[in-house]
Amino acid sequence: MKTSIFLLMISIFAAKAAEVVPNTSSARNNKVRYLEAGEIYNYEPLRRHRGFFERDLRTYCYKGEDRTLRRLFETVELILEIEGDDYTQYDGSSPEEVQQHYDEHRSLFSFNLFSQKRSRLPLSPFVSSCMGIETIEPYRIRLHKVRVDFWRVLQLIIGCLVFQYAGKLSHNSLFYYITGVTLGICSSFMLLIWLSSKLVPRRTMMYGVLIGGWTIGLYVIQMLWENLQVIIVTYRTYVFWYILITGVVSFFFCYRWGPPTNKRSKNIIKWLLQLMSLLLIYLSSYYEEATAAIIIITIVLHYFPRSFWYKCRALWLRKFPPKRRLLTNEEYYEQGVRETTKALEELRQFASSPNCNQWRVMSKLRDPLRFAAFVEGASHLRDEEILRFESSKDDEDDSNDSDIILDESETEEQNSYHYNKSRRSTSRCPLQDDISEDEDYNGGNAYRGGTPQNGNALRYSAATSSTSASSSSARQRARHLTPTNTVYKSTRSSVTRSANRITRREERDEFSDDG
Repeated sequence: MKTSIFLLMISIFAAKAAEVVPNTSSARNNKVRYLEAGEIYNYEPLRRHRGFFERDLRTYCYKGEDRTLRRLFETVELILEIEGDDYTQYDGSSPEEVQQHYDEHRSLFSFNLFSQKRSRLPLSPFVSSCMGIETIEPYRIRLHKVRVDFWRVLQLIIGCLVFQYAGKLSHNSLFYYITGVTLGICSSFMLLIWLSSKLVPRRTMMYGVLIGGWTIGLYVIQMLWENLQVIIVTYRTYVFWYILITGVVSFFFCYRWGPPTNKRSKNIIKWLLQLMSLLLIYLSSYYEEATAAIIIITIVLHYFPRSFWYKCRALWLRKFPPKRRLLTNEEYYEQGVRETTKALEELRQFASSPNCNQWRVMSKLRDPLRFAAFVEGASHLRDEEILRFESSKDDEDDSNDSDIILDESETEEQNSYHYNKSRRSTSRCPLQDDISEDEDYNGGNAYRGGTPQNGNALRYSAATSSTSASSSSARQRARHLTPTNTVYKSTRSSVTRSANRITRREERDEFSDDG
């Protein structure tokens, strides 16, 4: 009887307390505030709000923006600055949802042991979000927006790289030990729970205790992660010894078992790494559609055969061929010098390496001492070889210039030769009176039928005509090889020297013929 009366009094007391709380929509709307990027709001409680059932609830909301690729790595964070831990936090997508959570929490049958109190609440830039704060303490709240979050960019890059090189990482022993030690440090608390569960008797009643223990463990890990910076600064000595001991123990376990050697085990590790990398890519941005597209592109690029991409590239180059640029003489010379120097250095390194059989190489060389000096750093060319090469190059240039000159003047020489020959034949057809004079002058030698019989006179006339023809031909060569008429402007000086040299040579021949 007394128990029923006590419960009745409690229910009446709760009803009276609920009536005290204002429940008008106008009062709720006055306590909702929409924040903009960079805005700071300071809250100061009033004296009349310090009653037992009148804790003040204020709701702060952020309006989402449109989804664009420009905001791919944008982050929004709601930061609460308050002294102490005497406040209650309610999250929701709208002020109505926050108010609903607040009403549920004030119910007598509400019990929330793991209530979250976060001083930094990350929000999606594209979704409307709200946070309600119930407290009697003053606080400051601000909305912080980052246009490009470099941590998210780094997360995306790491995810793509891990997915691409998951096969190589699964075969790497160093990666195996690093991953094993890291997992051992992070999951040692869960290992203690698992070892303690072995000591609990296997009864139906104890499974609930084990499930509750794992739940508490997960909650503790979450609290540790949220307060990691404070824990490291405050208890850095204990953190250091914890990391050292758990890291050494984890390394011993990894060393005892050793890296996986089975191919299927390596494939499982590869697939797990790829799944984790895809999860990193998906969580690198609040723009889920864009990250899903990046995941699809990454998978396609990794698993499609390379021949397919080669065919696509060949088709693209066929449709849009790149513009080819020829090397200049300076670039060709620089490339030759660079590649020659590189090849000589590689030869020196190979000759000095253990892979080279020096005695066998020396037995096949014509000059082993020269090769030994080259390996020690001497030049691969001698001075006389360089001089011989330069002289042969000059002679080759002169011969090329002479060929150019002869090709240009070949037609003119032939025309001049036929012209002088016709003049010579015309001048050597004398009249009958001239023949008789020549006969008297040359001791009675006569011509028969207009054909000259005196060989000396014929040779003198031919020499005279050839001298005049060669002189005119040389002058024509010199005139055609002047710098203003030749088309080989790059070798203008060499062509002029060759023309002068040929002219002097022909003049010497003429002088010798006259002599």
